[in-house]
Amino acid sequence: MSRAEDFSDRLPLPNPVDPTTTAQPITKVAPTGWFTPLRFAWSVLKVVWASPNTLFGVFVGGVGLVAGTRVRFREGCLEFWGGNVAWLLRRLPNNPIAMTLGHVVLGIDEASLRRVGLHERIHVRQYERWGPLFLPAYGLASWWAWRRGLNAYFDNVFEVEAYADDARRAALKSTVDAPHKH
Repeated sequence: MSRAEDFSDRLPLPNPVDPTTTAQPITKVAPTGWFTPLRFAWSVLKVVWASPNTLFGVFVGGVGLVAGTRVRFREGCLEFWGGNVAWLLRRLPNNPIAMTLGHVVLGIDEASLRRVGLHERIHVRQYERWGPLFLPAYGLASWWAWRRGLNAYFDNVFEVEAYADDARRAALKSTVDAPHKH
């Protein structure tokens, strides 16, 4: 591949409006992934909208810090594991290995957080959409599934979304990680 082919997206092209110039009309304010004030404001609003649940998660995880709980910031979330957090999770129905509260993920141990990290990040996005309404909506979705004779956890619409996204990501990862034949 020649250098020109490598950078073909950066070569000047004729302007479709005025063919005498290569200046292009502005079609985007900024390429995807670039900082824009609007994108920043939207990110802040999502964090604020989820903050009541996040504060509850920080409280639960923070109390555990005095009894062996560990903490780190990863991928936009606080993660607490071990100590009192593990003790609490082992006493919840369905014996979860992790649980999300806003932008806080509580886990039994670090390995569990690694294993279910993508799944829990889907719940973080759900908190960003639903904000303080997420926990009541989650409870109502579990009740509705149970009322219809389904599993209150696995058939909860929030879990169905999270597990479906897990499957899509795993499939995508397997195609990306697969050896390519040239």
